[in-house]
Amino acid sequence: MGRGFESLIPCSEPRRSEMAAEAPFYGPGSEPTHVCLPRLLEPLMSDSSDSRRKKRRTPIKRDFDPARWAHVIFFVLGAAGAWVLVNATDNIWAILFDYYPQVGRPSELGASTIGMGIAIIGTLYAWRRKDYFKFCTEVVTEISQVTWPTKAEIRANTGIVIMVTLICSVILFAMDQLWSSATNLLYGI
Repeated sequence: MGRGFESLIPCSEPRRSEMAAEAPFYGPGSEPTHVCLPRLLEPLMSDSSDSRRKKRRTPIKRDFDPARWAHVIFFVLGAAGAWVLVNATDNIWAILFDYYPQVGRPSELGASTIGMGIAIIGTLYAWRRKDYFKFCTEVVTEISQVTWPTKAEIRANTGIVIMVTLICSVILFAMDQLWSSATNLLYGI
């Protein structure tokens, strides 16, 4: 132990044997004071945004629940089905009005209500079926096991695709020019 530099020692509590060995330095009957300088200056030196960044870097571990994602799939498909059925109902009603005027003009509220009703009933029917729900959870489980490429791999593969496309374009352009010249010579144009 250095004399007078104890506060610069990394923060750890001194053992009783070390305290007894250092007691003559501090004087008879006095306890050694162990001050942790980094702990004292930590509030002054820390940046609150740095601590927020550290919190964001550590992802929250959650248990993977495929049933939760299956519910999301049913909701999204139900919303998409509602949009399609509302537009289809409106269009079918307009076609029926063209051929059968006694049906009446299509109203937005009526078409929306019919389309949404059919979509909600269909979504609830599919959602309550155990085989459909099981299929969705199996799909989610399989997708969760996919190894997605990293950004570096995507960049490298994109560069390869662009280069191959350019090479093929040049080859096709050369073949087109050659074929065009050959046909012009053949026909004497």
